[in-house]
Amino acid sequence: MRDVPDGMFKFWDSIEEIDLGTKVRTIGNEAFYNCRRLNSITLPNTLTDIGNNAFGECYKLYEVYNYSSLDISNENTFNTRLTEYVLNIYNDGGSSERVESQGCEFLVGLDGKWYLTDAEPNDSTLDFPKSFECNEGIVDSYAIAPYAFYENYNIKTVNISSGVTDVGRCAFRNCGLSTVSIDPESKLQKIRYGAFMFNNIKSIVIPETV
Repeated sequence: MRDVPDGMFKFWDSIEEIDLGTKVRTIGNEAFYNCRRLNSITLPNTLTDIGNNAFGECYKLYEVYNYSSLDISNENTFNTRLTEYVLNIYNDGGSSERVESQGCEFLVGLDGKWYLTDAEPNDSTLDFPKSFECNEGIVDSYAIAPYAFYENYNIKTVNISSGVTDVGRCAFRNCGLSTVSIDPESKLQKIRYGAFMFNNIKSIVIPETV
């Protein structure tokens, strides 16, 4: 395939990783729109153009491996929305220290930092643990990834433990949350833009560490 047509993979929830090979020249408008499980994509050196909203609503797109000559920094991909949710961009392919935890579902390590990207879909209460015991060892410091629980309407209560250091952008946006508690001994350093936007939270105590 030399060109990815407009809307070709639109609303494909099953796609998690994409390698466009070595021949693709263009990605059409909304080609991967709303692929909500897509977490990684590799762009070939043949790529010359990305269409409008090609990656819109791809909330879990955390990694881009860019072999192309395109400048995919955020200000240059505003219309494509390629890097709106990205945690790491590897230009010229770069190198990644990605770790898919063996033993801790939804926990992903990217370049030395751990991110919790999801949870069981039917949980109404989320108790974030102080640590995870994984095959890689004890993980006692991690971030809640951007958009991790976006529009998860089942969640009503969130309990943030001392293990959480960062609540990502729009992590709990539009969930219908009513209760958020943060451990008084929290190591929380950042609550990013829109983390608790559009919820029904009556009160929340922000620790001095933030």
